[in-house]
Amino acid sequence: MKLPGKNESVRRLLPIGAVVLAALFLAFLFYVQYAREKEERGPKRIICVLKVLDETNDFWEQLLEGAQMAALEYGIELEVVAASQETAIEEQNQLIYWAIEERPDAILLMPSSQEGTAQAVEKVRESGIPIVLVDSSVNGSQGLTRVATDNVEAGKIQGEFMKKFLTKESQIAIVSYVKGASTAADREKGLREGLGEFEDNIVEVVFCDSDYDKAYRLVKELLEKYPQID
Repeated sequence: MKLPGKNESVRRLLPIGAVVLAALFLAFLFYVQYAREKEERGPKRIICVLKVLDETNDFWEQLLEGAQMAALEYGIELEVVAASQETAIEEQNQLIYWAIEERPDAILLMPSSQEGTAQAVEKVRESGIPIVLVDSSVNGSQGLTRVATDNVEAGKIQGEFMKKFLTKESQIAIVSYVKGASTAADREKGLREGLGEFEDNIVEVVFCDSDYDKAYRLVKELLEKYPQID
C-alpha cells in the first residue's frame, strides 16, 4: 500500500468544525458583552486557554482567527494563552489557575484532558467566573456551557461509510491523537458503533499526540506490522 505524503494526507481534511465553532464564539462573545453586566465599565476581558498554539494545525488556527475576529467586532479584550504542547495537562492547569487570579469577565477553555483538567475547571466554577468549554469536555462538567462537534456522531458516520469496503477478513487500525481527550474517546466510540459487526476487526489503537510526523511514523509501523491492513 502506498502512503501519501505527509502534507498531502493532512491537508485533505478541511477543518469545517473550526469554522462552526468560531461562529459560535461570535455569539458567545456577544453574550458576554451585553448580558453579564448592565453597567458600563470599559471593554470586557476574556481569557482564552488553548491546548496548544500550533501554526501547522488548521483547526486551531481557524478557531483562534474566528475568536479574534469576533473580539475585534464586539470590542472585547481577548487574551490567548496556551500550553507548550497538547499533552502538557498540568501546564494548562496552571494557566487556568492564573486566569482565575486575573478575574476576567469570562474564560474560554479547550481542556487537554477529560480527567486531568476536571479539578481546574471546578475551581473556575467555584470562583464564579463564567466558563465555556470549547471542543472538549471534562468529567463533572454537567451544567457548563460547551461548544463542540458531536464527535460520537461524526465517528459513527465514518464507521458506517467504512463498512462498504470491509469484509470479514479486513483489518482496521485507529490512529487517534491524544489519549484521555474526550474528543478522541467520543470519536472512537462513534467509529466502533458505526462499524457494527466489523468492530472486532480493529487490531490496534495508537495515539500520535497531535503530532503529524508521529502520526505518519505510526501509520508506517502499522502497515509493516499488519501488511494486510485495509
